[in-house]
Amino acid sequence: MRNVQRLPSGQRKFHLRNLHDGHKAVNRRLVLGQSNKDIAREVGCSEQQVSIIRNSGKGIAHREGLASAADRQVAEVLTHIQETAFDNILELERIRANPSAAAAVRAKVSMHLLACAGIAPVQKVQIESQNVHLNGKDIEELKQRARDAGVLRNTPCEVKVVTS
Repeated sequence: MRNVQRLPSGQRKFHLRNLHDGHKAVNRRLVLGQSNKDIAREVGCSEQQVSIIRNSGKGIAHREGLASAADRQVAEVLTHIQETAFDNILELERIRANPSAAAAVRAKVSMHLLACAGIAPVQKVQIESQNVHLNGKDIEELKQRARDAGVLRNTPCEVKVVTS
């Protein structure tokens, strides 16, 4: 349900009283970066309804919670990878040194260990880019989210803002 408020200009302003499952589905898609048009088509509602959810206080708060949860999960995975890295290298060394392991497996493990040491053959790298316009406030918010999630632990993070 939603409340409608009239602004002095005569326009209507919508407020969601609470978020239902459909609103939450829209919010999950908004967090993933989908456009209002795509969400409306896939969920089966109007672009106006998506806009109301996007701009409502409850919708914004819900998306912030979703983003924080995702940031925490990324930080947990990163921490796990860092904590198990040494054991994983030892396991790779054991496989590489095992004469009964297939030669192809030992060669692949050896190549991986060389890559970990920074000595690796040139590989095909596919790069996708996206132009995003961010202001200083947006950049500081992203940096703070990374710090809060533990991604920028003791890592200086400097961003050069270029205006054209």
